[in-house]
Amino acid sequence: MPTPEQAPAWQPTTALDRVARWLGRGAVAYRLPLLHLILAGLTVGWLLPHAEIFATRAGLLVAAAAVLPVALAMLALRYTDRTSIEPMGLLLWTFLAGASVAVLAAIVNTLFAWLPTAALYLLVVGPVEEVAKLAAVYTVAYHSRHFDHAIDGVYYGVAAAAGFAAIENIAYALGSDAPWALLAARTALSTPHHLLWGAIAGYYLGVAKFIPEHRETLVTKGLLMAALGHGAYDLLVRGPDPWGFLAAAALGVFLAMLLLAKMRRFYTILGPRLLGS
Repeated sequence: MPTPEQAPAWQPTTALDRVARWLGRGAVAYRLPLLHLILAGLTVGWLLPHAEIFATRAGLLVAAAAVLPVALAMLALRYTDRTSIEPMGLLLWTFLAGASVAVLAAIVNTLFAWLPTAALYLLVVGPVEEVAKLAAVYTVAYHSRHFDHAIDGVYYGVAAAAGFAAIENIAYALGSDAPWALLAARTALSTPHHLLWGAIAGYYLGVAKFIPEHRETLVTKGLLMAALGHGAYDLLVRGPDPWGFLAAAALGVFLAMLLLAKMRRFYTILGPRLLGS
């Protein structure tokens, strides 16, 4: 029997070998767990019954309109990074991870649809969706060497939220008789709020990485802010009252300004100093 040193070196020779190598390296480099691959399969399975719609020109345009705004927002925010521009590959993996958890979150939300409206939004929808998005950040980006400043959590939080919002936009568009009007409304209000909640939870995850002695408290605080803000937003916009939409927009502006102030203060204290430096 040949020893390990005498065994022939293995090299990828088939397309399957190369795909397996690519997936394996991605899993190691970005700590992409098997769970995300399973959830991605769930998402694809959910989309398959609508394959005929996506095969049409109108369907493709609707799908593009559902994904493009959040993808552009994610990319635009990437270039505002004052520490170091995050690698596109890691942002893309985080985007896909955020997309992969959207269908699972929708299933959980549906299981609790019997709850009173306020309880459903504040105790289920907000927490479930924000925990799902932050879990995508944690399992994909958090342990990467590129996540090297507290503020990086904002960018990866937005990437996960963008993937989540893209799938949600597609889901709502598929169930609407007026998909273009719906997507326009979501692009103006709902999608920015999704990105904001992801940014808030991601910010506190980043700060927690920099201040590990308070990790649990900081992560919990970020999730509470994001989940309660998300639930309050859903309650405000659920009816036709325009004042509810104005109140939701005002809530978003207030929290965005609060987050920017915290980011600015944290950056001023730390400067460009990185974790481990």
